Amino acid sequence: MIPATGVVGLAVKAYLYVFRHDDLYAEDCAALAGREPDKSDEAVQLKLGLLKDIVAFAPELGPLAARFIEGLPCEEPPKTAAPEPISPRMKTNPDLDHACARLAPIIDEIDKAKAKRSAGDLR
Repeated sequence: MIPATGVVGLAVKAYLYVFRHDDLYAEDCAALAGREPDKSDEAVQLKLGLLKDIVAFAPELGPLAARFIEGLPCEEPPKTAAPEPISPRMKTNPDLDHACARLAPIIDEIDKAKAKRSAGDLR
């Protein structure tokens, strides 16, 4: 990784670290999710303090950290639609059929080798 140059670079790296460990959904894919407003355990307070320092040195990151800093609740991910059925063209794609036909013997050889190995035959 490239070393940070100056406090803004360090702030950006710190934000990326915090962002990388934020597993919750946010509509903006670069933003942090919200948090429980009444949650104040030590980890939350450390994260909150770090984010406030980050924004002080790199105000451009403010909108990305706002939900967490302001204690707004996490956003709900959108409901996903049911997958569309496979089109008839995909079911009879000649290129795919050809590729599958060419791969079948290779897959058979791999399966045979796996069976030998699990049976203890390492030849």
